[in-house]
Amino acid sequence: MNLIDVLLGIIFVYAFVRGFMQGFISAVVSLIALAAAIYATLYHSDIITNFLINTLNFEINNLSIIGYILTFLLVFIVLVLIGRILTKLAGFLALGIVNRILGGFFNVAKYALLVSAIIMYKPAFTEKIFFKEKTIENSFLYLPVKSIAPKVFDVSLDYIEKRKEKNGEENKI
Repeated sequence: MNLIDVLLGIIFVYAFVRGFMQGFISAVVSLIALAAAIYATLYHSDIITNFLINTLNFEINNLSIIGYILTFLLVFIVLVLIGRILTKLAGFLALGIVNRILGGFFNVAKYALLVSAIIMYKPAFTEKIFFKEKTIENSFLYLPVKSIAPKVFDVSLDYIEKRKEKNGEENKI
């Protein structure tokens, strides 16, 4: 065990504790809320912007930015509140401890993917500046964590390509 393992261990213990406190339902819903809020902001913020223009007679030069922010906040907050309600419901159904333990493991997986993505996209930064090659080779956690993002992204990219091919075939009919 070396410095890399200690740092990754600290990150993962923090992730588990945070996930344990948050709970699985809340952790999953907040991740979905973030993705949904980004999607809604990119593809549907014009609805809020038009509402502001037409209903409130706003005439600000950068009103679309306000529309983006309001759309993001509205979707994110509504979904997070739904997650809190579901978490309370899980507590009433005596799933509280299971929810918390699963939340811890889910959060560790989320942080492991994040750390792996950072390593994947900035290998020179993490491997040459921070740690010596020998330290990386002797680490128990570095190489397994490093391999997570490429596997997840390969599966995701394969799925996206298959969907594109399938959609392309459907459009030809």
